[in-house]
Amino acid sequence: MTSIVLIAASPTPWDVEDRVVGNHSLPLTVEAHRSIEQLIATNFPNISAVYRCKANEACDETAKMIAHHFKLRLNHNAGLEEMNMGLWQGLRRDEIRFRFPKVVELWQKEPQAVEPPEGETIPDAVERLKKAALAILKKNRGSTIALALRPVAMQVISGFFRGEPLEDTLRHLHSTTPMETIDLSDDQVRALLA
Repeated sequence: MTSIVLIAASPTPWDVEDRVVGNHSLPLTVEAHRSIEQLIATNFPNISAVYRCKANEACDETAKMIAHHFKLRLNHNAGLEEMNMGLWQGLRRDEIRFRFPKVVELWQKEPQAVEPPEGETIPDAVERLKKAALAILKKNRGSTIALALRPVAMQVISGFFRGEPLEDTLRHLHSTTPMETIDLSDDQVRALLA
């Protein structure tokens, strides 16, 4: 059995202000620090490895809290980076709805058909995140590992490990869950790595 604990590295100040964060590196809020520390202390299984994208401050901070609690060294995988939202990063969501109403409508119906200006498409982000998740899974078969992720990356990786079709994952792409644990049988791990 392999267990993967996904923990949301959020909110950041921009999340609180309802701004598009994308892969822009921001720290966690003070409240987020408290919530994550409490989550780790009360509801976290014993893990043997923790991964993050160290270029993202919120992910790095979250992973450091986990590593400190379990006395582990940090692992880095750049492929765990949040989706790049390009020129939309920093804009409030209501600004985007006002300035680009047709694109927002398409984003809600078919997010995979939209590419934020100077950003990343969903299919590209999904492929990158899957590749990172598989590399981590390959190194940690039979272990319990934690991944500190921003919300969209967390939902994509969660959907991938649950075996969801992309359309189902896209329906809950903007859900926020503080933590999720996915248990994979040895057969499921073999199938994913095949």
